[in-house]
Amino acid sequence: MSVQLTVERSPIRQFLIGFAGVVLIVTALDILWWHVLSSAPTVGDDGGLTTRGIVERRQDILWSSLFVVVGVPLLFVGIVGLFRRAPVVELSDDALYLRIAGPSRGVRIPWSEVLSVRSGSEDDDGRVPGRQLLIEVADPAMYPPDPWAAEWDGSVLHVDADAWDVPAEEVAVHCNLGLARLVGSRREPGDPPEQQGGD
Repeated sequence: MSVQLTVERSPIRQFLIGFAGVVLIVTALDILWWHVLSSAPTVGDDGGLTTRGIVERRQDILWSSLFVVVGVPLLFVGIVGLFRRAPVVELSDDALYLRIAGPSRGVRIPWSEVLSVRSGSEDDDGRVPGRQLLIEVADPAMYPPDPWAAEWDGSVLHVDADAWDVPAEEVAVHCNLGLARLVGSRREPGDPPEQQGGD
């Protein structure tokens, strides 16, 4: 089995995710202790917190906790994505591999089960449309009903391709080449080529 194409998550996207986590964690530290960009709680003449300062301190703890809870997972995901590079899509001469069964588990779809592959986009609540790889299979019951970073629409699997390092359009082209090779391998040597159009 020879691999025709390997797609991973974009390292730039992973870096930005990790960077966002760092920003949130640093912001939490500033709110709670440093007070370089944020305001310290109000203190009285004796140096102790006033009633207003106590309320502000509680709010600081609440916001900093929230930022840490969001920032730490983002930083973890970014670091893991940068240093543990695993293919999200892999095309071989006999199958299409997709990492949609979970964060680290994949699904193998033989070309014989694939009816069509194309790229597309989804308008997400009026925002910039996200790129997708649309894969139509013969029997969707053979594959996970609740895939990771993908969803089913009948027999068509919509796979989120926004974070890939290879555009969905290029992946679709390679997939269709794989399907073409399958059709060519099934044709007998003496069979005439398929005719399209004309009377």
